[in-house]
Amino acid sequence: MDEEKKKQLEVLKGSGIGGFGVILLGMLWNIQTTIADGNAGLNRVINEIDKRVVALEVKQQREDIYNVQRLTK
Repeated sequence: MDEEKKKQLEVLKGSGIGGFGVILLGMLWNIQTTIADGNAGLNRVINEIDKRVVALEVKQQREDIYNVQRLTK
C-alpha cells in the first residue's frame, strides 16, 4: 500500500499540485483511512453485540415458554 501511495504522490507532484498540496492530500487520505478502519471496527463490535442480544432473547423466550407450560399443567 505504501508503494501505491508513493506512486500516486509522485503523479500529483508531476501534475503541479505542489508540495504543500501533496502534504494536505496525504493528511486527508490518512484521516479517511483511519475513519474507515474505525467504522469497520465499530461495525464488528455492533454485530457481535447484536448476536449476543439475539441469543439472550431466544434464551429468555425459551424460559418464558417453559414457565408458562409449567404453570398451565
